[in-house]
Amino acid sequence: MMVDRAKFCDILAKSTYVMSMIPLFAYILNMIMLNKQDEAYDGSSNSSADKSTFMYLLPDGCAYERFVDNLALNYIINFNQVIQMTILIGTTIICDSYYVTITLHLCEQCEILKMAFEKLGIMGGYEENRFYFRCLVVRHQHLMMIAETLEHVYNEIILLQMLGMLLVFNISGINYRLIVK
Repeated sequence: MMVDRAKFCDILAKSTYVMSMIPLFAYILNMIMLNKQDEAYDGSSNSSADKSTFMYLLPDGCAYERFVDNLALNYIINFNQVIQMTILIGTTIICDSYYVTITLHLCEQCEILKMAFEKLGIMGGYEENRFYFRCLVVRHQHLMMIAETLEHVYNEIILLQMLGMLLVFNISGINYRLIVK
């Protein structure tokens, strides 16, 4: 039973990761294939209108856009943004699937404990059942303590993810205001 549930958790974690990376790579390929940078900027002039035609993978553009004056530097920035997006999405999805897997494992442990409680009193004498019950209660307390710790970890992770998103939104807004000015 544990092996089947562990295989299910493994499949769930891998499929979550793959399914989240497919749209990322589709977005990156779409931006690269539809990016008309070669036609938009030929390098013959240094006007700001030509520089503003560069396309970036991240929706807010690039903070160093004013300093980008050639196509090679723009490709380096795009490559850097691809790495940033892949790492950010990958780590977020890996952490989320890791904690889902831990939660499913904890649920499986509770199922095993439930089956052990159902077997209580069927076999053995009074003292043996009493010892067995005491062990089950200790295991139950341990699982509840783990569940409480897991809840605190979830809260901290969600808080950090929200702060990270807030930071990204603030940086995007600041970059947008700099571009508009």
